[in-house]
Amino acid sequence: MPCVDSTFLDEPNGLIKCKVCTNCDAGLGLKVKLSCTPSSDTVCGTLEGFYCLDPTKDGCRAAQRHSSCKPGQYISHTEKHDIVILSSPGNHVHKHCTEFTSTSCVPCVDSTFLDEPNGLMKCAPCSSCDSDLGLRVKQPCTSQSDDFCEPLEGYFCWFSNKNGCKIAQKHRSCKPGHYISHTGTTSTDTVCSDCTGDTYSDGSLAACRSHTRCVSLGLKEIKPGSPWSDSECGPQLSHSTARSIIVALAVVIILSGGVFLLIMVRKRSRRILNSFCC
Repeated sequence: MPCVDSTFLDEPNGLIKCKVCTNCDAGLGLKVKLSCTPSSDTVCGTLEGFYCLDPTKDGCRAAQRHSSCKPGQYISHTEKHDIVILSSPGNHVHKHCTEFTSTSCVPCVDSTFLDEPNGLMKCAPCSSCDSDLGLRVKQPCTSQSDDFCEPLEGYFCWFSNKNGCKIAQKHRSCKPGHYISHTGTTSTDTVCSDCTGDTYSDGSLAACRSHTRCVSLGLKEIKPGSPWSDSECGPQLSHSTARSIIVALAVVIILSGGVFLLIMVRKRSRRILNSFCC
């Protein structure tokens, strides 16, 4: 006699009664996957948001609800699994969830980090704030955040992202004839401008300086100023001083000439005397 009224027998038998079909109890996190027939029992599957605790060959006898996500976690649907609970920042996946088990996560260690909810099996290595790239550490790496780098003194950031500066460049040095019109910051380079008119700068000044006016100081201009150097001044000679110097030079020349002539006369006299003696 056939099994009826939600009963079944799935093997040849000598029983006088059929077995009662399994009830896929929603209270146990189950739902019907394959309905009961006279020759097969009901096959249960897991409800949405549950995973199987007691699997059978084709189905599940008991299920449990997935863990609720903590702050900083979210649920992502994938093709492989109904629900994947991602690891929170600072952790990576140790074992992915399956139909029967939930996701397990472990912390990032040894200078590694993950700053977002993730399904990664490994943490990312912390960056290095390389001084060769003009960088230094502003905030050190943690399990939940990368090193936050900033430019060294005298550098500005040339490339940055959410984790701070990645490449910095040394501030420009102004050349002689230019002045620093805008001092460099951590985010901008130094701006240099030309000195114009009667002004100069050696490149280190924040403003051009006016050339020294030698005449106003009672001095004589020996070398005129340029955009990169100041005027050079020397003592101013009066007319009387100039005449005195000329007279003194003339006296020196005359005396020198007289001495020279005297020496020559003596030498000539000696030669004449020597010629008479011989």
